[in-house]
Amino acid sequence: MLAYKRPKAERAPFIEEALHGAAEVPLQVVERIHAMQQRLDRIQVPARFGSDLAVAKALAIAARTGALENVNINLDSIQDAAFKAGVTARLQALG
Repeated sequence: MLAYKRPKAERAPFIEEALHGAAEVPLQVVERIHAMQQRLDRIQVPARFGSDLAVAKALAIAARTGALENVNINLDSIQDAAFKAGVTARLQALG
């Protein structure tokens, strides 16, 4: 928001920098959730804990979906093609 408070003539690079951060943070969340989902898929629990594992998996899916939405909405506004390509490559690496 501070970037948008700057004079119009000088705000573009500050907005771009802010958008990079606004995409990077949820991207890191997606990467961490991906690793967690892989661990959750390997966990074997007694039947009585099955619902706990199912809830953990569902929450991970919801968190990943929300974080991806935040990455994508910010990526749409970013002008830096190299940054966009890097983010896209990281997302593709997650499958």
